[in-house]
Amino acid sequence: MQYRISYLLLVAACAVLLSAGCENKRNADKPKGRSAKDSLTVTKDSTGAAKDSASTGNDSTSASNDSLAAKRDSLRIADSLAAHPPPTLSYEQHQGQYVYSKYCAVCHGAEGKADGFNTYNLDPKPRDLTEQHYLSEFSDDRLIQIIRDGGRGTNKSPSMPPYGWTLGKDDIAYVAAYVRTFMPADSAKKQ
Repeated sequence: MQYRISYLLLVAACAVLLSAGCENKRNADKPKGRSAKDSLTVTKDSTGAAKDSASTGNDSTSASNDSLAAKRDSLRIADSLAAHPPPTLSYEQHQGQYVYSKYCAVCHGAEGKADGFNTYNLDPKPRDLTEQHYLSEFSDDRLIQIIRDGGRGTNKSPSMPPYGWTLGKDDIAYVAAYVRTFMPADSAKKQ
């Protein structure tokens, strides 16, 4: 419970800092010296005589509306993260996440949903690792074998390259541990 409250405070602090940074960037673009309300514009009418007109101050109103919208957006994101906190990863899973993002996410996607940017170039498409019960069919040894030997070596899609020459034994085990985090909750309980 203590960690959840700390996490919520961290998310809220990030949201406030994000909105403050956006506000500072908006203010940096404005001219120095006078505010938008104080600016005075000199124009010439049809006779060539100069006449003064004051600006309406709509710029400052729209800036404050943008600031409020940014704050609402950041609070909405903070609420979403608080309702669905990211899973806590073990050391092995964290190491696997790094290796997965470097080698596997290109095809399988960052969240294992087979939506990586290279997916459209492949036929057959990569496997959606979040599918109900798919990963629960494989033992850890079989999952490591699939990663090590690739699709062709394990009677899977030949589009998946073997990583046994690229990654070390530990890195492959880390990736397998991280890929297990994609399993739906009810499938993971049966494992």
